[in-house]
Amino acid sequence: MQHLHLNRKKTVLGFLLALFVLYGCTGALSLISLPATAYNLGSLVYQSIENAEISIAVKDGLTKESLGPITRIAIFMGEESRIRPYGRIGDPGAVVADNLAMELLKCGYYVCDSEDITRAARGKSGQIDQVNTIDAARLLGAEVIVTGHVTAGQNSTLGIAGVGRLTTVIQSVSLKIREVKKGETLMRMTIRYKIGQAPRVAAEGVALIVKAKMSNPQADIERLLEDKRTGKTVIFLHASR
Repeated sequence: MQHLHLNRKKTVLGFLLALFVLYGCTGALSLISLPATAYNLGSLVYQSIENAEISIAVKDGLTKESLGPITRIAIFMGEESRIRPYGRIGDPGAVVADNLAMELLKCGYYVCDSEDITRAARGKSGQIDQVNTIDAARLLGAEVIVTGHVTAGQNSTLGIAGVGRLTTVIQSVSLKIREVKKGETLMRMTIRYKIGQAPRVAAEGVALIVKAKMSNPQADIERLLEDKRTGKTVIFLHASR
């Protein structure tokens, strides 16, 4: 029994050492944001969604046929940080929004980002309001606009030399998807992560959910994740328009 206990200790220490070598050379290893089973359950993106509470409300009567012609999406989230680090990189909502724009571009959509909308929405007074934002999205040719907010926290991470630092992790993302022409809300969705996620991982997961629901508003996200996990093909998650 004692010999078996020692072997288990060696196995655990060997596994932790392997993780330290693997991640220590490339950056910091988050002791919280890396799920314990990530190494054998596939992509961190799908892992993050599977370990999240997802709530989605869809407008009554919304069909995939009515959403089919949509190819241009405007994203207006986040703002410029006035403290270090300055700019959009200092605001978690802006970081998620900018990564979300990139991921939706990969999905085949044409995306107008916050910079495009801000430039078009800013009036003579220099102020931006919700009405001007919708008008700006319309001027840019967007068919839907995505707005929302992000809650974030900080994790303690361990670097290569054992020096600790704080990293930002996303705890929840709430989105509203509105039709630009009439201003009607098509969908509301909230993703609450049980384990804080890196902004890029969170954005990629949100993009998959948005793509799935825009392709078919009646799609069962949990079923799609299960199909993906078991190796079944989910074509429209990666289809281009």
